[in-house]
Amino acid sequence: MSRIRYLVTSKAAKRQSWTDDHLKKWYFIAIDTEQAYLKEDDVIRAVLGHTITEHIIPLREVEEAAEKCWRPFLERTNLISKDRTYLATKGVFLSDVICTNVSGLIVRKDQHVWFVPNPFAADEINDPKLMTYL
Repeated sequence: MSRIRYLVTSKAAKRQSWTDDHLKKWYFIAIDTEQAYLKEDDVIRAVLGHTITEHIIPLREVEEAAEKCWRPFLERTNLISKDRTYLATKGVFLSDVICTNVSGLIVRKDQHVWFVPNPFAADEINDPKLMTYL
């Protein structure tokens, strides 16, 4: 993952020399890799960050009431909580300001191609329509 982070930041710096209308053009970084154990989740963690989900177990008494058809009420009143997911470490899109130069990352490994758009890109190259390519 550190190699992915390094490649993204070094390639992101290339856009620093762009001027005028060129700054309105999307900028994608493409990486062709042969890293044996690289998975899509590794790429996502490298650029967006690592999330952790805590599974919240309700009290025994609350679970017993839920089994007696009280679940909707207990969930609405938060006595039965949903799992909680939070960002544990920032990926390079969040942690390095140079990455505001990047619209997205394309990684090819063997026959797999992964695309990760950058929701934190500079306004002129930040387009939510990129999500349609996921």
